[in-house]
Amino acid sequence: MPSANPAGWDVRDYPPIPAIPAMPPVATAPLHPESRGNAERNWEAAQAYADSLNPRRPTQALTPPPIEPPPPVAAPEPLQWNPMKPSAPPKLTSWPGIDAQLGTPGSADDFIPKPKRSLVWPLIMLVVMIMAGVGTALFLEQQRLKDSARLQVATSKPVEADLAVIKPAIPVVASIPLPPESKLPPLEAATLIEELLRKLFAASSLEARLDCIADASHQRSDVAAFFERQESPVELKLCRPFPATTFSLPGGHPTTLCEIETSLPSPGTGIARLVSEPDGRLKLDWPMLKDSLAGTLFHYVEKKPTEPTWVTIGARRNFGFDETETVRQQHLVFDIQGLGNGADRAILLASKNQPIGRSLDQLVRWNQLYLLRALVHFETIEGQPRLVILDADLISDDTSRQ
Repeated sequence: MPSANPAGWDVRDYPPIPAIPAMPPVATAPLHPESRGNAERNWEAAQAYADSLNPRRPTQALTPPPIEPPPPVAAPEPLQWNPMKPSAPPKLTSWPGIDAQLGTPGSADDFIPKPKRSLVWPLIMLVVMIMAGVGTALFLEQQRLKDSARLQVATSKPVEADLAVIKPAIPVVASIPLPPESKLPPLEAATLIEELLRKLFAASSLEARLDCIADASHQRSDVAAFFERQESPVELKLCRPFPATTFSLPGGHPTTLCEIETSLPSPGTGIARLVSEPDGRLKLDWPMLKDSLAGTLFHYVEKKPTEPTWVTIGARRNFGFDETETVRQQHLVFDIQGLGNGADRAILLASKNQPIGRSLDQLVRWNQLYLLRALVHFETIEGQPRLVILDADLISDDTSRQ
């Protein structure tokens, strides 16, 4: 490796640099002993670096410059406080002409401007209020005079003339008279139903049984056939009114239903109600009683025959959420119940395109139980046999109640 100093020069062969004139000493703090040691080590390192650049000549140890301690610095003299004599305050002079504007000396009201109050607006408001009060009094007096004039005219004319001129704003609909069976309290109706049932089941002749049944002339053969099929006399075990209010169709009148239990085999539970005769007497509704005791609706739903049948049912309109969208759009959905124990509860559909569906849509209200005599049959809808109503007794024979 070539030498970093080929000429072999040495810094110690040259004449020394003339010394710089000494500057006046600066008052500095004495160096810490550790700082002197650092200066000597730095000097030795500089000499070793110079020797490494020229290894052919022996080196001469450099003498580090002496480090002289700085001269001591004299402590500054302490400051002295020279108090200043207070001077006389300047003499204040008043502004020219200000004395004439001041009031009583020492009063603060002289410097607060006092607002000037006007009486114009209060007078205007008072006049307006007086005029409004007078106008209201005049208006009320005119109304009183008009009312008294009308009263005098009304009392001077006969009542028949006023009724001929006045037209009602809302048409008055005559209330539909209730049948006698709807006027009875539920407990009284249940007591009368129980008496008629015991008399019906204990009768030994057909005429005695027909005396307990409404419209006996049309029900004679049906009553005779029903009791001829019984091997033993029928006994009444229980008769109690239904807690829910039931409405009859036609008419929409409230009626009291009674749940009865008999000695007949299953289903053996029936429903009974009262209907009025033309002479006003109350008797049993035989078609509903016979259908519930014989389980006509229960057996019809179970066997699903092809021929339609007439049966008395209790129908309550249903929202049809369990049905498909197609069924809900084309049919009215009803929950039907023909027995008091709910064993024959089923779903009944009424087509909206048929007269019976349109009639029931107008007559039947939501969340109410209706009792009606209906013609039902099974129809295949969406691949399944469904119970559908074809016709119903919706017109009353008694035209005086319409």
